[in-house]
Amino acid sequence: MALAYAIGALAGDRTFDAPGAPLHPSRMLLAALESALLLLAIGTLAVLVSAYSSERGRALSWVLGITIGMYAANFLLVLWEPTRDLARLTFFWYFSPGATIQRGDVDWGDVAVLAGWSVAASAVAIWHFQRRDLV
Repeated sequence: MALAYAIGALAGDRTFDAPGAPLHPSRMLLAALESALLLLAIGTLAVLVSAYSSERGRALSWVLGITIGMYAANFLLVLWEPTRDLARLTFFWYFSPGATIQRGDVDWGDVAVLAGWSVAASAVAIWHFQRRDLV
C-alpha cells in the first residue's frame, strides 16, 4: 500500500508537472518505507489486541479506538506545552515523511521505534496466542 502511494505520487508528479522540484524516486521509496513501518505498527497493535480478545468485534473496536485516539492525541497534545511530551506515546509522532520527501533526511531513531514496537508486539502476541488455548 505504501509502495503504491509512492509510485502513484511519482506518476502524478511526472504526468501533471506539479510546481516545484520534481519528486525523487529514492526519497519516495524511503518515505514508503516509513509509511510501511507505520502500517506495520498499527497492524501489530491489532494482532496484539486480538491475541488478548476472544471476540473479533471487541478487538476491532479497541484497535480502532486506540488508533483514532493516538491520531487525535498526536495533534492535540502538542498544542499545550505541559502535555507535549505525551504525544511521544503515539505511533504518529514517529512518522514524519516530509523531511524525507523534501530533503532525503530520514530520522532513523523514529524508524527504529516503529520497527521495535512491531517486533516486541509481535513477540508478545505470538507468545499469548500459543498460551491462549492452554488457559
